[in-house]
Amino acid sequence: MDEDIEIQTQWTVDETLKRKPRTSLVFIKHHTQCVGCYLQKFCRISDVAEIYHLNLDEFLKKLNDVGTKKQE
Repeated sequence: MDEDIEIQTQWTVDETLKRKPRTSLVFIKHHTQCVGCYLQKFCRISDVAEIYHLNLDEFLKKLNDVGTKKQE
């Protein structure tokens, strides 16, 4: 796990979940179906934001902040 690394928009959901497992909480909170989806190896964070009509910058910030003091 790479908890100190910044998630990038081109990362896949799978890569994101492997590097920062606590991001699953963010995907679930935003009512996405990404966790456990068979496409998570192909969908990028930018794709998720587009598909679920999320603000990409805000979503990325929440993914990066999960489990840190910034989130609290």
